[in-house]
Amino acid sequence: MALNRKNKMTFLILLVFGLALLMAGCGGNQPSEPTGSDSSAGNAQIQVEDLLSKGENISGLSFDSVISQEGSEIMVTKVWQKGSNMRIEMDMPADEGKMVSLVRGDEQVMYSYNEAQGMAMKMPLAQSEVNTETPEDYIAGLTAENMKYVKTEIIDGRQCQVYDVSTADAESRMWIWKDYGLPLKIETIVEGEAMVFEYRNIKVGDIADSQFELPAGIEVMDLENMQIP
Repeated sequence: MALNRKNKMTFLILLVFGLALLMAGCGGNQPSEPTGSDSSAGNAQIQVEDLLSKGENISGLSFDSVISQEGSEIMVTKVWQKGSNMRIEMDMPADEGKMVSLVRGDEQVMYSYNEAQGMAMKMPLAQSEVNTETPEDYIAGLTAENMKYVKTEIIDGRQCQVYDVSTADAESRMWIWKDYGLPLKIETIVEGEAMVFEYRNIKVGDIADSQFELPAGIEVMDLENMQIP
């Protein structure tokens, strides 16, 4: 399919817009060095080490990632993750279809395409700058000494242990799913704004490899070697 300069630029703008939103939503809120501990946990509390260990060696995840600010949802994406591979879907405005990003960690490339346009762009994963954080990444590095137990609460139909997490740069509250040790909700401050990050409808289990494959017949542009005049 031949593409004129206008079509190429439109598609590139859509890609940059989608990836910028994804990075804005996920990049600034990861608590890296939380501190504090609470020894007054109730009988139902799972010990932190046991809770966090439940998030290890999960075969695959799917979830809706919802980012809210001042009580309003500002971005919703659907994510499938298996090993180093990810599929990220985001609805485009004005019924322009979905922007889909396929992160192929096994091939070290990323494909991005708009379902309404029937073409995909390919780039080296190292150059894509796409954020690939998952719920598992938020608990990496946390320890019992780094977390203060608050309460147990049910969100999205799942029982969670709630912890306050502090860093030099921000303070956060995490709702960690007792069944799998994954955060389902995070409240934090990003650049002075109160933000809420939620993982809804989360499912744990194997993901079909077909979720990370391009649709049949789609045209691929390799951005590594492409130059737009």
